[in-house]
Amino acid sequence: MRLDKYLCHTLELSRRDVHRLLADKKITVNNQICMRKDTVINEEKDRIAYEGRELLYRFFHYIMLNKPQGVVCAVRDSKFPTINQIIGDHKNLHPIGRLDKDTEGLVIMTNNGSLTHALTNPNKDVAKTYLVHLKSPIEEDYSAQLEKGLDLYDGKGKPYRSKPAKLIRLEADKCLVEITEGKYHQVKKMFLKLGNEVIYLKRLAIGSICLDDKLEVGQFRSLTDQEINQLKGIG
Repeated sequence: MRLDKYLCHTLELSRRDVHRLLADKKITVNNQICMRKDTVINEEKDRIAYEGRELLYRFFHYIMLNKPQGVVCAVRDSKFPTINQIIGDHKNLHPIGRLDKDTEGLVIMTNNGSLTHALTNPNKDVAKTYLVHLKSPIEEDYSAQLEKGLDLYDGKGKPYRSKPAKLIRLEADKCLVEITEGKYHQVKKMFLKLGNEVIYLKRLAIGSICLDDKLEVGQFRSLTDQEINQLKGIG
């Protein structure tokens, strides 16, 4: 994209005003003063700043949703309400990693397909943190077994060895679990393998992006500029 077009969009100025800013040396590209209006930039990778304030192009949109139970991570479904029905007018957004129908918590939605692909790549090892309530008390060896990995089956019945996971005990039957995969019903299957049962599951974080504790279940908001940069840093 041409730099002057980018500036017109992000600063909501006329092309003439943008050309004046460039002439006055108030625009930097990757920390270097730029005066050429026809400079070609990558709006997703290059750092464009006006008087030292970094600008973000809003061609891509990013939403944080506190997903309720009973809602599926799908564009449409014949049986259950979908996350797209919750966010309404925001079109062409898809979730970065899905949650089960009966799991609550953080879902990040975007129309940035390349970033979604990068973050969901199994080799990327993006950490996901969950709050887990169990039917029975946590046994002393759970943490060690999760760190070693467990022999499980994915959604197609294919066996796999889970990657090391971390467990932090909160109460006798409650804990935080961090995994770096997103296999079908993985957290539930891990605890079933350990002889226990998950009765409540909520995703609290994806990488360094934490669920906003001010968001009630079913509410959503746009990601902040800082959160967007954190998300790109993960990918």
